[in-house]
Amino acid sequence: EAITQTLTQNKWDLTKRRINQDLVVCGIASCKTNFNKSNGITVDYVDPSYLIYSYTEDPNFEDIYYVGEVKSLTIPEIAKQFPHLTEESLEN
Repeated sequence: EAITQTLTQNKWDLTKRRINQDLVVCGIASCKTNFNKSNGITVDYVDPSYLIYSYTEDPNFEDIYYVGEVKSLTIPEIAKQFPHLTEESLEN
């Protein structure tokens, strides 16, 4: 029930549609889970054009060394993700 509730709060049905569309159009799709104290558990869509991953020969990406996402963040979003940063370091 906890998983169902988490997916419902994150509008999983809409994310799943976008993932399925990416699979058909691009042949690759991705989403990620995240946790922070202010938002709890989130399930986020990742646009395939912003996805970064190491070379792979496996169609299921089981042999990748790294994976990441290019993402632009505002200062309040950075402060939310890294609450230990001071105002001065956020400005820098």
